[in-house]
Amino acid sequence: AETRFDRVGFYDNGATITFGGALMGGMYADIVVSDSVLTGNTAALAGGAILGGSSSSLEVLDSQIANNNAGEAGGGIFAGDSLILTGSTVSGNEAGSTTTNTVVGGGVFVSGTAEITDSVISSNRASSDTRDASGGGLYLASASATITNTQISGNTASGEGIGTSFSRGGGIN
Repeated sequence: AETRFDRVGFYDNGATITFGGALMGGMYADIVVSDSVLTGNTAALAGGAILGGSSSSLEVLDSQIANNNAGEAGGGIFAGDSLILTGSTVSGNEAGSTTTNTVVGGGVFVSGTAEITDSVISSNRASSDTRDASGGGLYLASASATITNTQISGNTASGEGIGTSFSRGGGIN
């Protein structure tokens, strides 16, 4: 079943223990977010603004995903399967942690397929005080992606772990 959110504002919501600061779709859930604003949302683990579960689809159209935070993955968006991002801006989001887990996808994390068109992914950050950090703007975990007419700029990945630590893919990893 598909759930749609058209012209909706999600501001300053939080998931203090788990996932999806503003929205979370479980397995087999299809979510469409259109002409909406998601800002200031926080998730302890993944999907600062939105988390799409495994075996699900997430479509974000003409929306703004800004200044959200997740502890480990997908500061703005976490897509456990497929993501379609069209005409949208993902900016100022952060996946950041002081835990022992690797941090990935400051702006967007995708674990399946991604189709990103006419969008902006900018000024996002993946950072960790204790481990690796990868994909400041976009992290593709075993994902395939088609990116068209999209600006990816000003994103950073910063890992500061003890011993061997990596910072990979400020823009895309």
